Amino acid sequence: MAGPRRRRPPVDWVLHLKKLWEFRERAGLSGAEAERLTGLPPSVIYQYENGEIMPQLHGFRALCLAYRLDPLEIVELLKIDYFSEQFKLLARFRAACKREGTTPGQALEDFMKVYAED
Repeated sequence: MAGPRRRRPPVDWVLHLKKLWEFRERAGLSGAEAERLTGLPPSVIYQYENGEIMPQLHGFRALCLAYRLDPLEIVELLKIDYFSEQFKLLARFRAACKREGTTPGQALEDFMKVYAED
């Protein structure tokens, strides 16, 4: 006898759907262009954006790469509450990166390299 089926949470509990759409728009990608870069049909991408289906890991990774998301944008997209209380700090970090002519991802990588040195 099988146990009770666990229900998956709605997609919008996990992904910030408006951000998913905004990131595609910011990248200037139509459905066809996103398909070329991700290998995902436009209908699937639209289903992700509308919260009809949850991206599998390979699809999520493909979108993040195609939309050129930095690690902090991925955290934002995933609705990880870790940064929610420090949103002003996150905004200041992004602004500092912009002033320094680097991306948040590169700044984090550089930071980790400094602290990884013996």
